[in-house]
Amino acid sequence: MKIKIFLSATVLTGLVILSACQSETENAAPLKATPVQTIMIKKEKIAIPVYTSGKLYTSTESKLSFKIPGIVGKINVREGQSVSKNTILASLDLIEMQARVHQARSAFQKAERDLERIRRLYADSVVTLEQMQNSKTALEVASSDLEVAEFNLRYSKIIAPEKGKILKKFAEEGELIAAGNPLFLFGAEQEGWIMRAAVTDRQIIALKLGDRAEIQFDAYKDQVFPASVSEIQAIANPYTGTFEVELQLLPTSMKLYSGFVGRVKLISDAQDAYYVLPLAALVEGDGKNGYVFRVDRNNMRVHRQPVQIVSILDDQLLIKSGVKEGQEIVTFGASYLNDNNVIEIVEKMPAAQK
Repeated sequence: MKIKIFLSATVLTGLVILSACQSETENAAPLKATPVQTIMIKKEKIAIPVYTSGKLYTSTESKLSFKIPGIVGKINVREGQSVSKNTILASLDLIEMQARVHQARSAFQKAERDLERIRRLYADSVVTLEQMQNSKTALEVASSDLEVAEFNLRYSKIIAPEKGKILKKFAEEGELIAAGNPLFLFGAEQEGWIMRAAVTDRQIIALKLGDRAEIQFDAYKDQVFPASVSEIQAIANPYTGTFEVELQLLPTSMKLYSGFVGRVKLISDAQDAYYVLPLAALVEGDGKNGYVFRVDRNNMRVHRQPVQIVSILDDQLLIKSGVKEGQEIVTFGASYLNDNNVIEIVEKMPAAQK
């Protein structure tokens, strides 16, 4: 019985030693390297586009109104209608205006007769020089009154100042309208189209007149309308704190309407130097803070490194700080790494990691 127990203990001890040796052998096995691709970081001068939105207008919009008050007698156009230059758009009820012209003309004719009679009497020394001068003055006043009445009659009509479109109508026939109150919002077509967009104070300092812009509308999803900066507002909107930028669209044959809302890409010539990496190098981001993996060639390991992100431009990552020029950064394969992982730099990524 003692012999059996001794043999069993010997066998057990051997198994323990064998297991320990096997464990040491496994621990001593080299770690598996993760295949990655890398890039040497460098600085590049890049102009960061400004993205915003805006509203489309005709380049010359004006509010057309009557010079004098009155009742709207006739409206000859409708909203959205295109009109030619000198087209009569609307007119007041002319009964009152015509009566005033007739009254002024009668007063002028009477003043002429009075002056002629006074001149004859003055020649016969019946009236004084002062009376004749007063008669001349009365004639001049009557002449001016007639000119004003005729002028008002002429401007009791609204005429299209040039070729354009009726964008808005503010009153209907039969309504009483005050002098100077707009009846139409008129958009001239000869000067083309403009887009008005809002930008922030940080964005506006990078812009200047003549900078290029690209505009897209939902109505034309795949169409890009080129434009240029034509005006930059010098004072901020008191309600939004933004600055208005006016863009002049290049001539186009596409059908556009005032009021279209479009996406705007402003391309400034102002450039600054940034560290540039492929977007695939970013493994984590929170606002302007992000992380990349820096390569240590001495032991072929990676180290997780925080960076300050300026912008993401298409498929490029623009970095302000956190890296240095000449450092090697992991691009493709970065998402499979942890800090201090061993890597293998390859020219072509395995299909499973693409």
